[in-house]
Amino acid sequence: MIKQYLKKLIKEVLEKDGIESLKIGQHTAYVRNDKVHVSAATPKLQLQGTEVSAMNLSLRENAGVIELYDETAPAIRASWSGTTGRRITPLIADTEIAANAVITAKILDANITTAKIADANVTTIKIADLGVATGKIAQGAVINAKLKNGALVALADAAATLTAPQIIDNGIFTITPTVARTLTTDTGTAIVGAIPGAVVGTKFEIIIVNTAAFDVTLAAGVDVTLGAGQGKHIINNVSGTWMGLVTTPTTVTIYRM
Repeated sequence: MIKQYLKKLIKEVLEKDGIESLKIGQHTAYVRNDKVHVSAATPKLQLQGTEVSAMNLSLRENAGVIELYDETAPAIRASWSGTTGRRITPLIADTEIAANAVITAKILDANITTAKIADANVTTIKIADLGVATGKIAQGAVINAKLKNGALVALADAAATLTAPQIIDNGIFTITPTVARTLTTDTGTAIVGAIPGAVVGTKFEIIIVNTAAFDVTLAAGVDVTLGAGQGKHIINNVSGTWMGLVTTPTTVTIYRM
């Protein structure tokens, strides 16, 4: 009699107002019309599918981390920090990013700093010729000072050849002559070959410091042309500055400034 009455009463409650809150288990678990609240160590919501290719997965909290857990494996398939919301696992391996999977337009300049790109990670082969044309590099983007990485060259009191590496990497020469001396440039081919990425129009600078009252003459090597006015290429107890210009892949012209 009581059992039948309770069944009837429960049925009436469910049909009329429903049950606002249901407490379950030894730990605190509430099922409400707007949420499921579970309070326990590593609480989880388990979803076991029955369709084709279904999985038995749980979404669980573990020490401040939200985990997608494979109950069958068992294994953590993915996890996210509850503090930052950032994905923790699995990490993306380098091999997962194919070379053609990243489009230039997807990478904002503001998101990449020079420090993030190690020299060892960028090789010439990764830059397709059709992607970077010579015309895209303005002459103003390469400053003469960036090509100079050596100390000044102290010449002996004698005629000498200014080698291509000295001209391009050092650029400054000193000499204290006791008689008139002639300094001859290296060949045009050698000079152009010493300039990284040289193209027609690339410029370089030569400075010669004469610290004595004797003439020092700059002379042209093979495939090198000196600008008009031979007298301009003689210095006596002063310094002189010359600007070189690549005119072809094997020739240069040098002008006194």
